[in-house]
Amino acid sequence: MARGDATAVAEAEELLRAGAVLPPGTTGGGDRAVPVFTQAYRHPGVDGRIVVRLVAAEQGGGLGTGFLGLEPEGGPVEVGLGQPRALGFPEWVLVHHPSDGHLAMSLVEEMNKVARTAKS
Repeated sequence: MARGDATAVAEAEELLRAGAVLPPGTTGGGDRAVPVFTQAYRHPGVDGRIVVRLVAAEQGGGLGTGFLGLEPEGGPVEVGLGQPRALGFPEWVLVHHPSDGHLAMSLVEEMNKVARTAKS
């Protein structure tokens, strides 16, 4: 590997660790780099505007969107290369236990309130 190639690989890996989304086809992102997609959605509550989600390939584009009443508009489009991220709360529940989604969503505000109290 040439010195310039090693520098480019190190730079790409550093950018990915920092949360960057690199252009599609970028090489040198390392073993953990995955394709990142956008998915457009519509919802009657946002007056014809489009909601766009940015998601790593292995997470899938529909994380809780059906639960939230979002309808896909077209298919996913690859926009780059990024680092995978673990599902947080309530997304994990919406993906793995959709029947309990309403319970998870009802806890979000209470958890945010507790977090604000803990910071003060």
